[in-house]
Amino acid sequence: MPERKQLLPQQRPNNNRWASAESRGAMMAEKSGLEKLDIGALSPEQQEKLRQFKITTRIANEKYLRSHPEVEVLLSEFLRDVFLKRPVDIREFAADHFTDPNLSKTICSKLQGNLD
Repeated sequence: MPERKQLLPQQRPNNNRWASAESRGAMMAEKSGLEKLDIGALSPEQQEKLRQFKITTRIANEKYLRSHPEVEVLLSEFLRDVFLKRPVDIREFAADHFTDPNLSKTICSKLQGNLD
């Protein structure tokens, strides 16, 4: 059997599945046109305003989701179907899923089942 040669990190093939979170972020930034965040670009006052905005937004989102349990059911049913059926064309699958005329009945049924 031939001897296996150890590859240095820079010699290894670029396999996104095994890339670090930092390198995946950099790859995503390259694809989306985003650059690394420059936290020094914001003054301390701007950083605090941004932090407060994020907190306020998160709280508002939580309140909305708590008052609309159908959102959780809608998304969990969609993800369940995706994982079970593993569609090749996820966009087409999503379009079909969310335009299904029976979707409303399905969600209502699931909500009633959760309440019982």
